[in-house]
Amino acid sequence: MPLSEAPWAIVEHVARILGIPAAALDSEAYDRSATRRRHLVVIRALLGVQPYGPAARRAMIHAVAGAASTKHELEDLINIAIEQLVRQRFELPAFDTLNRAARRVRATLIRAVYIPCLPGAE
Repeated sequence: MPLSEAPWAIVEHVARILGIPAAALDSEAYDRSATRRRHLVVIRALLGVQPYGPAARRAMIHAVAGAASTKHELEDLINIAIEQLVRQRFELPAFDTLNRAARRVRATLIRAVYIPCLPGAE
């Protein structure tokens, strides 16, 4: 998340811990800086996580697809996606990404199961 989108209370708290006046921070300049990109690399290495990308998306979709036949609530599917991403040490995407993936997988399963059962479907 860009620093400019972080809640001000969090920015103030971190700045206070670091001994930096929060008012002096230029969050938009930091968001555009190479320093931010370097910080992300160091933080990911320290935490042992990989950025969310195609491999994480595949892992998430695979886990949700495997669970969709027994779990029907979106919340359950989203939780399974989160658990799988955490287990494989990926960063979590935005909630909307998780929600759309769970909806898409569930809709695909429903079409595969119920459409062939409709009268006239061959």
